[in-house]
Amino acid sequence: MKHLITFVTGVLLILMLISGCSKEPSSIELISSYSEISDDTFDPMLAMDEEYKGEDFQLISLNYYFTLLNSSNETLGGMEINPKTYRAVDGIVLSLEPNKKLKKVLQDVLGIDCLVEKYGIARSGIPMIEPGKEEEYIIYFVLGSNKENPEYKLAPSQEQLDKLKRNSMEATLIVSIGDDNEIARFNLNRFK
Repeated sequence: MKHLITFVTGVLLILMLISGCSKEPSSIELISSYSEISDDTFDPMLAMDEEYKGEDFQLISLNYYFTLLNSSNETLGGMEINPKTYRAVDGIVLSLEPNKKLKKVLQDVLGIDCLVEKYGIARSGIPMIEPGKEEEYIIYFVLGSNKENPEYKLAPSQEQLDKLKRNSMEATLIVSIGDDNEIARFNLNRFK
């Protein structure tokens, strides 16, 4: 009888381990990616400023466009909102890590070697992806304005913008759930 109890306990333990291990891990794929320099970004606060009313300000930005596919059978991300930041605390977060070549170009063009918040990062996209679905995301980096003003520095020259565009995919896309749970990295070089 003692051997039977040990055997049954062992079988149950093995079955529990197997069922726990057979769960498909979260999987996300980068379907497409491209970047562009845009001059159609508009700052409504600057347009309403009395000192600049009637001026035609355009913000020059480096925009990245991504399509991600959730190839797992689980929802990735979530919609729980932090009331202080109005961001999804468990949502999908995209960030970019420039490689050495792009860091050098950023240093030459902007005087910095990373894509940072102070350059007006904005993100667009739903904070979760349902199983088997694709979602589109955009990251905008404001590079400057077409005219001098107190809010934005003057944008780089066209030659510098062209150089930045040519090298913009020399980076890694980092996909996280929330701010700390990295789930994937994608080298953007293959999308040149």
